[in-house]
Amino acid sequence: MREIKTRALSHLSQDDLAPLLEPRPGPCVSISLPVEWGYDGALQAPIRLKNLLGEAEERLVASGVRSLVAKEILDPVARLRSNADVWRNAEGGLAAFCAQDFFQYHLVPGTIEQRVTVAPLFHIRPLLPFVTRQGPYFVLALSEKLRRLLRADGARTREIELRGAPRDVEDANRFDDPERYIGFHTRTPGGSPGGERRPAMFHGHGAARDAANAERQQYARLIARSVYREIGSESAPLVLVGSEQMVSAFRSFNEYPHLVDDDVITSPDLLSDDELRERAWPAVAPIFERERRDLIERFHQSLGTGLASDRIGEIISAAHQGRVGAVIVTERAAPRGRVDLDTGDARFVSHKNTEGADLVDYAVVLTLKNRGRVLWATTEEARIDAPIVAIYRY
Repeated sequence: MREIKTRALSHLSQDDLAPLLEPRPGPCVSISLPVEWGYDGALQAPIRLKNLLGEAEERLVASGVRSLVAKEILDPVARLRSNADVWRNAEGGLAAFCAQDFFQYHLVPGTIEQRVTVAPLFHIRPLLPFVTRQGPYFVLALSEKLRRLLRADGARTREIELRGAPRDVEDANRFDDPERYIGFHTRTPGGSPGGERRPAMFHGHGAARDAANAERQQYARLIARSVYREIGSESAPLVLVGSEQMVSAFRSFNEYPHLVDDDVITSPDLLSDDELRERAWPAVAPIFERERRDLIERFHQSLGTGLASDRIGEIISAAHQGRVGAVIVTERAAPRGRVDLDTGDARFVSHKNTEGADLVDYAVVLTLKNRGRVLWATTEEARIDAPIVAIYRY
């Protein structure tokens, strides 16, 4: 039995697209459909999926794939029809992708077009509205008892190890000489540098509070150093989650330049990673929306200067060369064609030609592979009348 790589994802991040960008030796099948309940109370999606599978098989055979092989490629998708968990958890739509020795499906949280595509690469364009607006960003949960650094997006979180960082306040102060951070004396009055030492004594009001504050400062300093070591070269925003004392202490030592102004003031001790992600999102959402508006404005200002284009053939060639810094994809219908991935040359074909693919898919794949950004916007939002536009790096 050959191995099938399967990924069932109810939430999406741009990283989830990575397996779909890889070249495949044969045809790539992409099936998408909305998931809705019929008036009679029966779920209609499995019935529609059966019809779409029949259409996909016909197209595979028409492209030269033997009928038995076509059924084998489509079998993992066909099995979804009887998977009650899939339909129970579906919230808006299903997108399934299969090829020889590959299968991946997504349950998307919004409306998706019903469509079957058999092409040299996967039709990832319908997924873009669900993956391009929510991240990435970092969340630092900090209390006297724990520290967690997370990389997050609108879908999920991943913890980043803070190598060499203390586990908590006690650990940060376990072996350090507090004299270096607090500024009190432990020698007997009048003693020489080699004189007798005795336990530290805090005097006056707030002595215990001063000691606790000094320990927090030491802890925050070491955490700030570790955070910068792990993500200092990144540009994603960082949100702090913690008490006012811990947040203030961290800010006094922070070197990461993309720390956001708004903190989440609460104890993170009992919050899960997903809860931390959700609490932090309102602090970064305006940043991403502003970046989105700025990117659209930058396109309009750059068009006609040689640093932007709305011509898909030019965009594909530039993306192949690594010149595309960002693309904006809209709902507008795109021409079909094939692209020579060695040269970046695009050839347009008829929409009825089974050998062609949505050329926007090629542009997106090449842009992402060269570490460019992908933004989804409606034609009204972006004020453009094209399926895709690009902003060039040079």
